[in-house]
Amino acid sequence: MCKKMSDAVVLLPWLKQELFEFSKGILVTGGAGFIASHVVASLVEKCPDCLIINLDKLDYCATLKNLECVAQRTNYRFIQGDICDSYFVKLMFETEKIDIVLHFAAQTHVDNYFWCSSEFTKVNVCGSHVLVKDEHEAAVEKFIDVSTDEVYGDSIEEDLDESSPHRPTNPYAASKAVAGCIVLSYWEKDGWWMTSKTWNEHTDGQYWG
Repeated sequence: MCKKMSDAVVLLPWLKQELFEFSKGILVTGGAGFIASHVVASLVEKCPDCLIINLDKLDYCATLKNLECVAQRTNYRFIQGDICDSYFVKLMFETEKIDIVLHFAAQTHVDNYFWCSSEFTKVNVCGSHVLVKDEHEAAVEKFIDVSTDEVYGDSIEEDLDESSPHRPTNPYAASKAVAGCIVLSYWEKDGWWMTSKTWNEHTDGQYWG
């Protein structure tokens, strides 16, 4: 079932009632993107006792067509909303029983950054900060930040891990590195954060614009 952001505030209490029928509530941000949509579909299929909440703004590179296979499943819900909307995000965490967050939502296309850089910074940095702050206050069990290998630079010869220094070589990578630092600062305080750096992926449903 798909609901627009304008309807979400009204429907949150109704979703809360249904949520307690499930053992866990898993929020996936950016769940209509090509990578996250595969994660959402997999979670819906493999975790029938969990409610999978897909939060997505439905920007230019997102589509619900990738999720038609699970759209009618009882453990799947879609909410159209923006992680940069602090009022909406705070209300969602106050109202819903969300145990785990998988944070995929981001502006990701490097070439686009050079003509709309402020939007990339807003979503990737400010949006991530809003999300991690509000879910921290809601005492969510686990927060998984999905980032990019581009924060480490262009080297293809080095062995890299989480302790490797960040050397971003484009504004997109820099915005993701900053977001990662913000998330890490909450982990240093409370120890509940986890990050994942993805390499380039090619699969069904990818946006090529």
